[in-house]
Amino acid sequence: MLLPIKLDDGERILISIASAQTPSVKVMRLGFFGLWPIQTIWEYNPTIAGGYDAYVRNLAKMFHDPLAKELKHPLDILRDRLLPCRSITEAQDSLFQAEHSLSERIWKKSATERDPNRPYLSGVLVRFDEGYSEAKAIFSKLSPSFNPPPLPD
Repeated sequence: MLLPIKLDDGERILISIASAQTPSVKVMRLGFFGLWPIQTIWEYNPTIAGGYDAYVRNLAKMFHDPLAKELKHPLDILRDRLLPCRSITEAQDSLFQAEHSLSERIWKKSATERDPNRPYLSGVLVRFDEGYSEAKAIFSKLSPSFNPPPLPD
């Protein structure tokens, strides 16, 4: 799914959400009269997230408003976040800030749950069950054939 946006400074960006084969979300700068992607300004994919499950869950946490009355399509959520941006730098900062705030929330939560008697390689414990149903609902809306793997017991 693709959505082009014209920013206040005249630059154009393109939001791309891919769900097949290699899922990813990219925001790209458009050049050549706003017709051709020339630079990726932000990307989020399972490799960056630390796995497919983390990708689905983290995207939902990054951009979904828990107080929203109805579920919105991820493309609409990203559009709403980027429309107020006046420049590519501002759009990039907004996206990186969302990613950074998620990392901080995961770190703070995992710090309180860590068992001092058990070492962790990364120092971050991510709960796989948290937000699973929300993430599943959001991505099922993106792709009706979406079926994530079941959570381990």
